[in-house]
Amino acid sequence: MNIKKTQSFSGSTIRLIIVWVCLAVFPTAFATATPPAAEDVFSLSLEELMDIEVSSAGFFTTSTTKAPGYVMVYDMDEISNSSVRTLGDLMELYVPGAAMGAHERQGRLIGTRGLMIDNNAKTLVMWDGQHINYRTHFGYMVGMLSPFMGDIAKVEVIHGPGAIQHGSGAISGFINMVPKTGTSHPGLFSRYEFGIEETSHLFEGGYGYSYGENKSIYVYGGSYDADGFEPDQDWGYTKSYPENVDAFGFKNSNYRFSTTWNHENFNLNFFVYDLSPQKNNNAEFGYFKNETVGVRPKYVFDLTDTDSIELIGSFLWMDFGEVGGNNWRGDLRGGSEQHWEVKTIYRTTRFDGHQLALGGLYGEKTFRDAEFYFSKTPPEGYESIETEWDEVSLFAEDVIELSDDLTLSMGVRYDEYDTQDFLSKNLFPEPYKPDDMDGHVSPRIALAYQVDKTTSIKASYQHGFRMPDAVYYNWNLYNNAAATSLGYGNSPALKPEEMDSYELNFQKIVDERLTLNTNLYYNIFTDQLSWGPLENYWTDAEVAAINDWTPASSWGWGGGMFQNTEAKSQIYGTEVIADYKLTDTMDLNCSYGFAKANNDEIKQRYPAHQIKTNLMTFFLDNKLMVGLNYLFQSRFTNTLYNSTSDDAMDSAYASDRHVIDLSVVYQPTKNLKFKGIVKNLFGNDTPPSGFRLNEPSWGNMGYSEPRIYVSAEMTF
Repeated sequence: MNIKKTQSFSGSTIRLIIVWVCLAVFPTAFATATPPAAEDVFSLSLEELMDIEVSSAGFFTTSTTKAPGYVMVYDMDEISNSSVRTLGDLMELYVPGAAMGAHERQGRLIGTRGLMIDNNAKTLVMWDGQHINYRTHFGYMVGMLSPFMGDIAKVEVIHGPGAIQHGSGAISGFINMVPKTGTSHPGLFSRYEFGIEETSHLFEGGYGYSYGENKSIYVYGGSYDADGFEPDQDWGYTKSYPENVDAFGFKNSNYRFSTTWNHENFNLNFFVYDLSPQKNNNAEFGYFKNETVGVRPKYVFDLTDTDSIELIGSFLWMDFGEVGGNNWRGDLRGGSEQHWEVKTIYRTTRFDGHQLALGGLYGEKTFRDAEFYFSKTPPEGYESIETEWDEVSLFAEDVIELSDDLTLSMGVRYDEYDTQDFLSKNLFPEPYKPDDMDGHVSPRIALAYQVDKTTSIKASYQHGFRMPDAVYYNWNLYNNAAATSLGYGNSPALKPEEMDSYELNFQKIVDERLTLNTNLYYNIFTDQLSWGPLENYWTDAEVAAINDWTPASSWGWGGGMFQNTEAKSQIYGTEVIADYKLTDTMDLNCSYGFAKANNDEIKQRYPAHQIKTNLMTFFLDNKLMVGLNYLFQSRFTNTLYNSTSDDAMDSAYASDRHVIDLSVVYQPTKNLKFKGIVKNLFGNDTPPSGFRLNEPSWGNMGYSEPRIYVSAEMTF
């Protein structure tokens, strides 16, 4: 049976799309406008502090005090004065309950509330609500290293499942980047940044224009390259190939272009990016590659004053791969994906005290092995597969105002996936048909109580799930084919991974200088999906025979993507967050996070204790800003330090991790800003967590070195 394929996009097609968008944008690009002043969260009133809005937590825009779970909203105008350069930096330095790790091949790992695995598929990353995770494998990883931040107005981060609104993949939480608009950021900005250690050059600029009420356009472009540098610290390992590590290098031609157009009830987002960061790895040379084009049209039909129907489309074309590998290969290998979906949401407030939303979604995802949309065909695949699947979802939620102070949210979602034949050029050339995923139901119920105008309490139960990514079927089918051919039993058939989350949140605004938040959570993971050894399912003798079954024996891989159906993982913990205006010229954000798991494999990858402290001090009538970001992560508790076991944790992880970043911003006029950043000021050499804790040089090279960046920005 042949697998249905879509046609590749030619370079001329992509250029035509970009030209079309530019023609829509640039006729207005020379009008003048004045950029707005950055909003200071510490200047908000008590009522405003309790009413910060979030758009990605439910079907109605709501305040953070009513949205289920703990919601964090980061104003990027403020964050731009700190040492944050990438989305990964924001998560690591500011987000309570998040810990960033490093992967030897695919960039940064997102750890959330005690759990970090070999990819980011548990955390859904979105661009204005549009899902941008890769679904072959890895999720959104290379993008966590991207320095292109100039088109982001704010970032919404929510821990805990988001299945009601966002479906599969939001099992541990989600990150929503909200783009700038011509209304929120009118005028022109341009910025240049130079990285001293890696000899990097970042150019970015944007223009926003508003041409009437609810009518605006914003266009952004950026380019980046970095030579990289040879780090001093290799944690006792020497390079196994004759090339430089080139830590934090980026292959030439990294770029991003985006535009956001709002015209009354119509909204169109378009973006294209190409990222090729080099691997911070002493055992493999080369670089990653992610290239994506996304289009998201949206239209709201206002039926009455209380009723509306929103129609949303989403279209993505995505190439992924890498140059290099275990055998020093210098070719680009990889695959591609195409996603499209149409979603409709009916909203009504006609019933007194109710905000009711009903909707449905239909979409398709196509996966291709050793084929690209935007580059020449690679000679071989990279954990890719030939298949496609259909997705159907139905959802409903009612937000009920039980009283002026008490809000109840109840919702449910149903998802069904229909998988087609799977084909892998590397692993199994004959098509396989896996079982379809049974219909999956995800409920949510939450209560929010406003004790008084300065105090709120929230409690929630949320269920999340994660459809196995395509690579899981790839390895599951391959290993089972090997086992069957040798007369052994199969590993379990794949099914959705699930998570049940119970959470309690407490917020107290002591006064306009001090806000306190406390979160308690208990999460239960069932049927977890991750990389695992073959010994989980077969005896040592059977594993030896399976490994001799070609072609994987030539790769030396002794594992695959599996599902743990035997045990549940349970994690509980707390987060305490304080926002404190120490003086009129000194702002402090501080958080403490604790997480404890019942599973040793989970515990050894995640710090039990974290402290994040972010201090900003203003001088010279706010023209000079000095920021300090401090990160503490407790040592991993493991009995295998320096043992002879293959799974031994390296002694580099036996110490607590202390990282201090420094930022200095001088703004002599409202239109001109100079900035300097020092990452890891004192060169702490305890590496971030990673997938290979026995070999921290796989993925962490360069993180132990101080790195300096200087930039200049102008607005008009």
